[in-house]
Amino acid sequence: MSVNALHQDVEIEYVNSMLKDNEINVSENNECVLYEDEYQLVLVSGFNVAILSSAIASIHQSASYEVIDDVLVYGGAEYEIINIGRLINASYDFNYSEQFVILKDKKFALTCERILEKEKINKETVCWRNGNSQRKWLAGTVKNKNTILLDLTSLKNDLKAKNN
Repeated sequence: MSVNALHQDVEIEYVNSMLKDNEINVSENNECVLYEDEYQLVLVSGFNVAILSSAIASIHQSASYEVIDDVLVYGGAEYEIINIGRLINASYDFNYSEQFVILKDKKFALTCERILEKEKINKETVCWRNGNSQRKWLAGTVKNKNTILLDLTSLKNDLKAKNN
């Protein structure tokens, strides 16, 4: 391997490490790659909940914030709280933790018990829900991993319908 090739490999690794949280990677031919099958996992009510990484604006752990009438106030902005635990189990009683995920549309924050790792999910391993489901926000499940995939578009539409 030439010195130039080695230098290029080091640069690619460096750029990928800088962009890791933005789910963009640089391939060996210097093209940007966006992984559409990469999900951020969070723990809620005993389930791993998968949120498409490209839909996430920011993830906060150990942040100071205020909750007023199910609205999270953080960094001078307000976000409607989506309590996934209550969607899964209506009797779920969860005191807000210091961990939450803000979605890219900057209107919603998902609360969780713990932020887990990012993971690529092979869509062939997902048991997809059909359109007749009462829980339209539940896109599917990966049973062998105890993982629920969220359909954020349906979830936001359900919340808008309830608020109107």
